[in-house]
Amino acid sequence: PPRSTQSSSSAASDVYKRQFQNLLKNTLIFNRCKELSPDLIIISLGTNDAQGTYNAKRFKGEIAAFMDHLSAIQEDAVILFTLPPDSNKRGKHNADLEKVGFEIESWAEKHDYAWWDLSAVMGGKKSISKWRSEGLASKDMIHFSPQGYMLQGKLLYQALMRAYTSYAGADE
Repeated sequence: PPRSTQSSSSAASDVYKRQFQNLLKNTLIFNRCKELSPDLIIISLGTNDAQGTYNAKRFKGEIAAFMDHLSAIQEDAVILFTLPPDSNKRGKHNADLEKVGFEIESWAEKHDYAWWDLSAVMGGKKSISKWRSEGLASKDMIHFSPQGYMLQGKLLYQALMRAYTSYAGADE
């Protein structure tokens, strides 16, 4: 079942089966965005969207509907998409992840949003096996281990700081 936690400075929602289509129905997320009025919203979705039977047309519509709703509430926030990590589906490499990542990247580029390619940062196609062998992914080779999630966060932080430093240095 959906759960959420909120501290005085941030809000996080842990929603079962996180997909664009399911999150669109979760008013809590949109209400929290409206209440908090964040400067940056990081959208890290796509893995679950690629676990079932992937349909590009449906997926594009789900991204558009989700972002239309979010944009109506938070038109001034900077949006950063993280593309899905490499993972498996039914015990084999999940080729649908490349399709999902391509659609998210295309949508973000078309609408002038930033994106960060976690799969590429991991090492690309089939890199989940290496992450598993290093204790960074769980046995299902879909989810990360606690250490893997910590590394993902560190890598995203480092990418954000490099981008900020580059941006700040460009003004000099």
